[in-house]
Amino acid sequence: MKLFMQRTKWPGATVAGILSLALSSMLLLCGAGLTPTGDVQKSDINANGFSLTNAATVQATNVYANTVVATNGFTPPASFVLATSHGGTGTNAPGLVAGTNVTITGAWPNQTVNASGGGATAWELKSAAFTAVAGHKYQVDTSGGAVTVTLPASATAMDTIDLADAKLSWNTNPVTVTCNGLNINNGTSNYTASLPGNKLSVVYISPGYGWSIK
Repeated sequence: MKLFMQRTKWPGATVAGILSLALSSMLLLCGAGLTPTGDVQKSDINANGFSLTNAATVQATNVYANTVVATNGFTPPASFVLATSHGGTGTNAPGLVAGTNVTITGAWPNQTVNASGGGATAWELKSAAFTAVAGHKYQVDTSGGAVTVTLPASATAMDTIDLADAKLSWNTNPVTVTCNGLNINNGTSNYTASLPGNKLSVVYISPGYGWSIK
């Protein structure tokens, strides 16, 4: 018994014809609503009005999606809510975070940054009553009258304030440092400095001891 095999020829087959057949098969595979455009190797897909550029690779009659899934088209949200960290009304709460020698007071967006612990780089001149800020240094001029310095109402361990006699006049008009709710040298009394040319180092130690003034 002989088995005859006959090779079937496709009359008139051309490269253009085979390419056309491949593209036609691809269109059938994509289904309604998907229209490939572009060349045979890389193709764009338009799915229900949503364009995917180079989203498919065409090889003969197969279409390989490049990990892109489009189900029933794409509908963008009607609106977007900007995060609070960027000035919007989103749910994440922003805020400055204190670092080394830096303290943060107040609540966002009205926060204040102050130097702390390491001391300020420049002295500030004061000749009238004022509230001191941790990390600052003050030359206090009492030549025109006594001056009251109010310490901060809250403090962190090792917060530092420096006070100095600007015009050697503290013996005539002393400086009074007030507690403002926190202890001074383990007590509740205010501190008075009356030595000419004096310089005070005010350091917060702990809630019990309060400020140490030397």
